[in-house]
Amino acid sequence: GMMYSYAQMMKSFGSMMADELGGNVGPGNPAGVLSNIRLPSARSIYRHLGSSRAMLRRSGKGLEMVWHQTVPTPNLVATTPVGVALLLPAVQSARVAARRTQSANNLKMQGLALHNYHDTYRGFPAAYSTNEAGKPLLSWRVHILPFVEQNALYEQFHLDEPWDSEHNLKLLEKMPEVYRSPQSNAPPGMTSYRAVGGEGAAFIAPREDGRDSRFKGNRMRNFLDGTSNTVLLVEASDKMAVPWTKPNVLPIKDINVMSVAPLFGFYRDGTNFLLADGSVIFLSNKITAD
Repeated sequence: GMMYSYAQMMKSFGSMMADELGGNVGPGNPAGVLSNIRLPSARSIYRHLGSSRAMLRRSGKGLEMVWHQTVPTPNLVATTPVGVALLLPAVQSARVAARRTQSANNLKMQGLALHNYHDTYRGFPAAYSTNEAGKPLLSWRVHILPFVEQNALYEQFHLDEPWDSEHNLKLLEKMPEVYRSPQSNAPPGMTSYRAVGGEGAAFIAPREDGRDSRFKGNRMRNFLDGTSNTVLLVEASDKMAVPWTKPNVLPIKDINVMSVAPLFGFYRDGTNFLLADGSVIFLSNKITAD
């Protein structure tokens, strides 16, 4: 594209030069090459002249540079990094906004899975499953796998073994994308989506209440403050990332002690929270533990 103008203006030169060199020049007429060349017309040159201008824009294809010059030179290209630098803040902001939206969608999918689990087993999953002796085995994330279209992966787990058994530990690397925040740089198999648990919170230890459930947690009616005022999950920072199959939650009592600061870090002014009614809200990092 940069050679287009050169090609148009030199077209006449090229063709006539070939003619002259092909036979019109003799030993006694070394200057004949120039004397007989027909220069291009003023019109053929004039229509390519114009003011130089350039534009750097962001489109669906990425960053695009469009420029118009009389005679293309490398000088304009040298200004490209400057233009790119000017666009970087806007591009970065758009990228973070897109990741925040994608993360909210991940949380909504997990929320829908939890609600479908509740409809199927008449209650939310507990924080983890246990064996007959009460030893924690697998996280709630494993038990909702069939509800996030991961039934094949769910069937690979040995449900009567702990998360770090020789067999189950091999499945850690197969963490579904729905459990990984687009903002996260945590190692493979680690998730920063944390469930809030403990007495008075959404996720509790399994309890026997006569229900026929593989692992028993809260019912919707247990949320006395209302589902729209109860947090199920939070998109915490990578400082809070844990193995996705490990049976633990974010204890509400620890939040009261440590403050909420470690929950934040992916976004400048807040983070995503999934509520028990299935909605996702973005809460400011100025909130208190209460």
